[in-house]
Amino acid sequence: MRVDEFWALIDAVLAEAPTSIEQRCSALAARLATLSDDDLVQFQQHFDEAMARAYSWPLWGAAYVMHGGCSDDSFSDFRSSLVSFGSERFESALETPEILAELLPEQLDNLAFEGFAYVAPEELERRGLESARVESPEEPAGEEWDEESVARLYPKIAAASAATPAPQPSPPKTPTAKRSPWFVVRLALFFVIISRLIAMLWPQSPPWAPWLGSAALVVVLALASRVTSRT
Repeated sequence: MRVDEFWALIDAVLAEAPTSIEQRCSALAARLATLSDDDLVQFQQHFDEAMARAYSWPLWGAAYVMHGGCSDDSFSDFRSSLVSFGSERFESALETPEILAELLPEQLDNLAFEGFAYVAPEELERRGLESARVESPEEPAGEEWDEESVARLYPKIAAASAATPAPQPSPPKTPTAKRSPWFVVRLALFFVIISRLIAMLWPQSPPWAPWLGSAALVVVLALASRVTSRT
């Protein structure tokens, strides 16, 4: 597999899943499963080479501002995620990291995903293959920045990151009043008592009148109790 074939495969995966890096991982896994052993090994080598090329202070600074901090492991995730965005954006970001501001805020989470780097190694392991890994340099290329002032180097990214809306907290749930079993028993006893009183006070009333009057009174009292419990 040549390097242009490597990027053609990555670009095809991006076209298949432009908005979700998790779907890109699935698409990449499906495509790698069809490669020959030699092509799979060479794919991993090209991936490692891309990761090594992206190991630079300028790109790390952009990731730092974008995410409000970026450890060494997080920067590794960032670089592998950047590879998933295809050859054109990868090369542009290496030259001018500020262009990544155009991805914010929609693609912010897709630029901090660790899974894309594991797809090829998992397929290699499944086949029992090994690849001569290309390690990143010990030190990033370019000029190191200061954490206190790095945001000034990437004003567009800083502005786009600041404009990213914070997640809104869920509204508090209204507590639901819990009814004790004794509440039902008390209502039943109250119903019987009221019906007896109505029968005693109005002996000439129809037989159903005490029960109907008691039921209406019990319903009114239950509704009043429900309203009171919510206030």
